[in-house]
Formats: sequence, C-alpha cells, structure tokens
Amino acid sequence: MSFPVFSVFFLSSISEV
Repeated sequence: MSFPVFSVFFLSSISEV
C-alpha cells in the first residue's frame, strides 16, 4: 500500500463528511 495514496484517501473521507 502506498503512503501517499492512503493519505489522499483518508483526507478525502474526512472532507466528504
């Protein structure tokens, strides 16, 4: 798993909320 990809996914999830 790539760190950058995971970071973007996590940030995206928080932004949606």
